[in-house]
Amino acid sequence: MVASELTASAKAMRSTPGAGGQTEVSAPLSALQNRATESRSPYIKDHASSLVAWQLLNDDAVERARKENKLIFLHIGYKACHFCHLMSLESFSNPDCASVLNERFVPVIVDREERPDLDTIYMNYVQAVSNAGGWPLNLFLTPNLEPVFGGTYWPGPAGRPRATDDNADEVLDFLTILKKVRDIWSDQEARCRKEATEVVGQLREFAAEGTLGTR
Repeated sequence: MVASELTASAKAMRSTPGAGGQTEVSAPLSALQNRATESRSPYIKDHASSLVAWQLLNDDAVERARKENKLIFLHIGYKACHFCHLMSLESFSNPDCASVLNERFVPVIVDREERPDLDTIYMNYVQAVSNAGGWPLNLFLTPNLEPVFGGTYWPGPAGRPRATDDNADEVLDFLTILKKVRDIWSDQEARCRKEATEVVGQLREFAAEGTLGTR
């Protein structure tokens, strides 16, 4: 599945040719503008001067993702979270990361204290596919808001840990993940959509059985 590819070695950076069936893309819209100041959340307002053109989670952001056929990068955090602030410093303030986010994704920021319902939904996904959870919670979603890949804190490109003898696979930094997801969506969109829909169905079954957490 897509998630397993992204947790493989960072050295295997070429994308495997995938299924076709890509969605037709509308003409590009105007450049994204940072909308963090429109939020009442102190956490989101702190990102008003970010290099990332943060959008709020609303119909406009989702419609833009659909028209441009882009993945939504969803960042869920809160003001007292140390690693949320660390990721902001390491990655969201990095020009290369911000450029890829703004040009190839629709970056959306959510305060978990305002939307605990969304936090629970997507945390269940991350815990189910990675057996780990925490904040910040970062996800790549189809324009239908179905998760393709997700995780928690990823180090910025400047602070990427080196591989060791005990861990031959290099730890993926955020810029590497962005580029990998970008390429997989471009080359294997139909596969991404199919797997995301299947995962959502599985999570619904788990929820019906009462085997998922309820934060």
